[in-house]
Amino acid sequence: MKMVEECRAMIKRKARLAALATLIPIPGIDVFTDVVLLKQSISYIDSKFERFFGRGPDR
Repeated sequence: MKMVEECRAMIKRKARLAALATLIPIPGIDVFTDVVLLKQSISYIDSKFERFFGRGPDR
């Protein structure tokens, strides 16, 4: 359960950053920020579960 809580906390932080990015009045910066944060989130969660399930990089 600790791993799930860590992932949820990370997603909440990323969601706050994405919300703050919408306040910047530069066209496209919010979409760019969303894509970067989503990519980082997926990588983080994947690495957490990869270690948990014992899968290697050759999946």
